[in-house]
Amino acid sequence: MQAYQYHLGKLCSKERGEILEKIEISTKQARYKFSNPLFKGFLLLKHFENSNGS
Repeated sequence: MQAYQYHLGKLCSKERGEILEKIEISTKQARYKFSNPLFKGFLLLKHFENSNGS
């Protein structure tokens, strides 16, 4: 679980383009959402492009 948190944290940083926004639920819980809703569709398209290309 810590490995996921590390990568999610990186996607919230400026160096990675602030793809995600962190929403604090409590001191031990957080949720993440795309900073721009278009990122979700873009990532799905890239996923299918890569999975069909190989």
